[in-house]
Amino acid sequence: IMLPQRVLCRLDRMMRKLNSCQPKLSLRGLRGCDQAVLCSPEISMPPRTGKTMKIQQHTLVAIILLSYLASSGCTWVDPIAGASSVTLVQPAHVSQCRSVGTTTSQVKAKVGIINRNDAKVAGELLTLAQNSAVEVGGDTLVAEGAPSEGTQKFRIYKCR
Repeated sequence: IMLPQRVLCRLDRMMRKLNSCQPKLSLRGLRGCDQAVLCSPEISMPPRTGKTMKIQQHTLVAIILLSYLASSGCTWVDPIAGASSVTLVQPAHVSQCRSVGTTTSQVKAKVGIINRNDAKVAGELLTLAQNSAVEVGGDTLVAEGAPSEGTQKFRIYKCR
């Protein structure tokens, strides 16, 4: 089937607009067709080669892997002297203890878009609470609920 030149040119323009000016489905080689197409330069990018796409995929995988390792393998909170002797107990175990105060611990629960390991976050929250207990003269902690988005509240007691 032979189509008139003006119909082919119109089809060419429509396909280029639909394909964001990518030459994949273009009939550009036709004589007499209007070469100007209204496209922004950001859209009409050169097609990517297989090598470029592989490099980009490897880079993305490396970034994701490094982010995961950084977020799950690192401990960002160091205990101070005496923090290891502060114990975490249930509320029933502090009936004979003197209340010293409260502390709210907070750490990063996410690194970018990656959630950190829940056990690591909970461990760091406890270490921060133990550090606070040492600073105010406490030796026992009671958690007031579970960790939530990198935050947890503790009551501090002096029991020994």
